[in-house]
Amino acid sequence: MAGEGEVRENAGGAGHGRLAGEDAAGEAHFVAELDRWLGEHRQAMIEAVQALCRIRSVQDEPAPGQPFGPGVAEALEWIRRHAEAMGFRTRNLDGYAVDAEIGEGEEWIAVLGHVDVVPEGTGWTYPPYGAEIHDGRIYARGAVDDKGPTVAALYALKAVADLALAQGRRPARRARLVVGGNEESGFECVKYYFAREPQPALGFSPDAMFPLVNAEKGMWTFRLSLELPGEAQAAGTGWRARLLRLEGGTRVNVVPEHAVAELAVEGPGAPSLDELARRLQDGGGPGRARITARVEGERLVVEARGAAAHAMHPEKGINAVAGLLNALARALGPALPRSSDLAFLAGAGARTDGSGFGIAVADQVSGPLTVNLGLIRLVGEHPLQGAASLAAGAPGEAAAPEASRGAGRAGTAGAILYADCNVRYPVTASAQDLARRVVAALAGTGWRFESREDMPPHHVPDDSEIVRRLLAVYREEAGDPAARPLAIGGGTYARVLRNGVAFGPLFPGQRELAHEPDEYWSIDDLVRCVRIYARALYRLMFAPR
Repeated sequence: MAGEGEVRENAGGAGHGRLAGEDAAGEAHFVAELDRWLGEHRQAMIEAVQALCRIRSVQDEPAPGQPFGPGVAEALEWIRRHAEAMGFRTRNLDGYAVDAEIGEGEEWIAVLGHVDVVPEGTGWTYPPYGAEIHDGRIYARGAVDDKGPTVAALYALKAVADLALAQGRRPARRARLVVGGNEESGFECVKYYFAREPQPALGFSPDAMFPLVNAEKGMWTFRLSLELPGEAQAAGTGWRARLLRLEGGTRVNVVPEHAVAELAVEGPGAPSLDELARRLQDGGGPGRARITARVEGERLVVEARGAAAHAMHPEKGINAVAGLLNALARALGPALPRSSDLAFLAGAGARTDGSGFGIAVADQVSGPLTVNLGLIRLVGEHPLQGAASLAAGAPGEAAAPEASRGAGRAGTAGAILYADCNVRYPVTASAQDLARRVVAALAGTGWRFESREDMPPHHVPDDSEIVRRLLAVYREEAGDPAARPLAIGGGTYARVLRNGVAFGPLFPGQRELAHEPDEYWSIDDLVRCVRIYARALYRLMFAPR
């Protein structure tokens, strides 16, 4: 989900997007029946969100017909079967995406949702896949990002089918829900889909916030690598600490909440492991990771605990990787090979505005750049194999495996430390220029730079039909005639559409919970979104061409 982050109102308003004449009368009748319909289907909508959220649809190893693993495949097929039972025309496109369509007409309206989720992480009060209801909220990974809103869109289509199409109303456009399984890790699902399907006339993704988002920052990933000296290179007259393991983070688009290092200490004058453990302990505090250290046999194990957050607003999290690197460099100093380079990355990773990498830029349309130090792995005997594992399955949203051969542990000559960073950059900036700045900032360090995936910014004009019509619906529903389009730092499926925006599900002032422990979506917001989406779909489908 592209939620709060740096949210900026676009200066321009949007002209009226209402229907007129007979079309307006038909819409008034539809709206008059909608509340009754919502009441009749309220429990079914709740149970549908719960059922979908109980599927652990984290991307996994591919299998035949399951390019994103069995969990994602199960969730996609659940959507298709549920839509089919509603009477929609449905398809499964080779496990990449499913769709469900109603209506008729040469042109079509797209609603793009996704069922894949980021790993659940730790710190939950309620089971992350229990979909339990407490205080009117459904708690689950994916409840608001994006399973709940996808179900809301599905039921919005059902409302239009029941209250308009079944009554003989003939739309000017079809409407189709397209649900992907790879939004969190690279958009391969919708790329596959639109390589085989034409672009819709208009579309929206229920994966950000209201009023609507018509500008999204660019998303760029770069990788740093640092060669650590082997035993012969590091030999000296004093004691030294040798990294045996260093890893942290689960995905490059999530602020890492945990990182761990294992070290061996050797040489004349070396302090005891117990003494080093005491030096490293840090109880944490505001904006600071908690550091614990313990002795296991002849090794020192150091862990950092931070707070997860979405990479579009990394300042809301506490980066455990940056915290761990800082603790190691501070406590061990020159006894730790490449400690100055580790300290550089710790400082740059902690400064989420990009200033540590020399890329602190901003513009009036979409605000400042942000950077997230999302992944770090020490790769030993087989560096190429470990590096490939670190980047598996991800344009711009690389996923780190829970365990990969050759990655995470080292102790051999020429071990390499890899770190992946995710940047959200303003609509007037470019990844090429930012890359040049990063290279300049790295001068004098041992870090090597590699520019990786880039998703350019996305912007749809304020006066476009999709912006005018959706904004009009929101203004009417919210009673806020001054509501304006927004620009955000996240990335949604809207950017794969020529005429697409993000529309909900968060309302102004609501906290962004995507990718965080105790993610939830309120039942009242579920019903409210179904109403808004149903009205929006009606207006888009029945608008005169």
